[in-house]
Amino acid sequence: MMKHFQQCFAAFAVTVGVSSIDEMPVRTKAWTRAVSFVPSKSEKNGIRFYAVVGWSSLCVHSLGNNMPYISLFPIVRTPISNTLQSDGAGIKHDSATAMWIAMEGHQTRVLQSSTLRIILVDNWNKPTVRATVERVDGERGGWELAAAIDPELEWKEKKRVHDNAQRRVTKAKRTAYAPKMIKAKQADYTIYKDGRDVIF
Repeated sequence: MMKHFQQCFAAFAVTVGVSSIDEMPVRTKAWTRAVSFVPSKSEKNGIRFYAVVGWSSLCVHSLGNNMPYISLFPIVRTPISNTLQSDGAGIKHDSATAMWIAMEGHQTRVLQSSTLRIILVDNWNKPTVRATVERVDGERGGWELAAAIDPELEWKEKKRVHDNAQRRVTKAKRTAYAPKMIKAKQADYTIYKDGRDVIF
């Protein structure tokens, strides 16, 4: 059914100018746990959908539920107000930024950030650092989901052992050392990327 609605929107709604994601509660008589309370809408109780709406035309370009978002980020299966009140969240649950994070996550991709707990530039992470700098200097108005990562313990010693083992291998078959990345606990954060500002 969702695919049917999306195809109907795409048939006559063309994205022109600025668009944004907005919540659209749909009222239902059925008793279901999918019904949520959205106090900012005229229909305060209903099944919540996320729609991409044009600012000038007010046309809906696409419509989707929150299943792709929560399948990518299982932590948001809990109510966002509870998530934002946890110790790992540095955003007030009643701020406008909290709403933006919930809506932005619907369109983000998961990218590995080179922001490490220990600065190891000019070592194995130099290409990743360069790619991150290029993304920050890119087109305005984009966003990414990043996660803080910790380097593998004793990675220098493991790299030395790996390089020694590679001496016995022909040059055509040698491989570069790739340390294991450890995702830091409670380190997920969304970056709204702008040419001038980065808002955490």
